[in-house]
Amino acid sequence: MSPPAGGPSAEVTLVLLTGGRSRRMGRDKASMVVDGRPLGMRPVEALGALVVEVVIAGRPVPGLAGRLVADTVAGAGPLAGVVAGLRAVRTPLAVAVACDMPSLVPAVVELLLARLRGAPGLLAACCEGPRGIEPLPLALRSAAALPLEAALMRGERALRSALAGSALGVAGEPDWRPLDPEGRCFVNWNRPEQVGFVTR
Repeated sequence: MSPPAGGPSAEVTLVLLTGGRSRRMGRDKASMVVDGRPLGMRPVEALGALVVEVVIAGRPVPGLAGRLVADTVAGAGPLAGVVAGLRAVRTPLAVAVACDMPSLVPAVVELLLARLRGAPGLLAACCEGPRGIEPLPLALRSAAALPLEAALMRGERALRSALAGSALGVAGEPDWRPLDPEGRCFVNWNRPEQVGFVTR
């Protein structure tokens, strides 16, 4: 699928999750310079044509213009970042991705957004692959902020568990694999050995 003909969609915000502690990497991943630019810029470069605004949930990314919000609960993982981001969006739809996802495929994200547009009863959409549910990238309605925040306040920390239920649309492997044969959309970099060309 290609981006909307008119350019960035006025109904979609990108929520970039940058609040992780980066323990396995040993340094802040979002600002780590890889191939001449911060790692956190890569998801924005990949999906920028699909969105009208960027909300950064967590820490700032050098050189990236976007509204910065703090995680709803510090140290509570991606769920807290998604909730904080959704509370800040001004569009009906959003896409949440992590700053360490270097090879996002726009067509897969468009597939997830299409699921929401085609099914008003869904609050979120994600993919399922050989490892099970892939919680990111995640397409969401802004209305998902309330149930996700309620799960967070109950003590839920796993994004997968908070999303479970009939309001989640799941794109199976037969749906997304033709758009992303190598599963690049679900790659994330957690350890230094995964990043072979860090420049500084």
